[in-house]
Amino acid sequence: METFEYIAAVEVSSFHRYLKGLRSVRLGAGKYAAFSQPGHISTIRGAVHNLWTKWIPELGLDVADAPDFESYGGEFDARIGMGGFEICVPLVA
Repeated sequence: METFEYIAAVEVSSFHRYLKGLRSVRLGAGKYAAFSQPGHISTIRGAVHNLWTKWIPELGLDVADAPDFESYGGEFDARIGMGGFEICVPLVA
């Protein structure tokens, strides 16, 4: 049975101010493939499905055993879910 853990996160410059009651995750430096998805956040489920079942196999990417993550740029409006996002997948260096 496959499972995954989802963590909503924000980048910080230091953990020591934010640790009380929160969990920290440190992503190491590495090579990532970033898949852009324009439009509404509601498309994320289909984008993730296509990423793992179509794009990664077709591109022949060698995925690393490390966390993948979503990235939301300054154009993303969380109030309405518009502005697009990226899904970043760790690759074997």
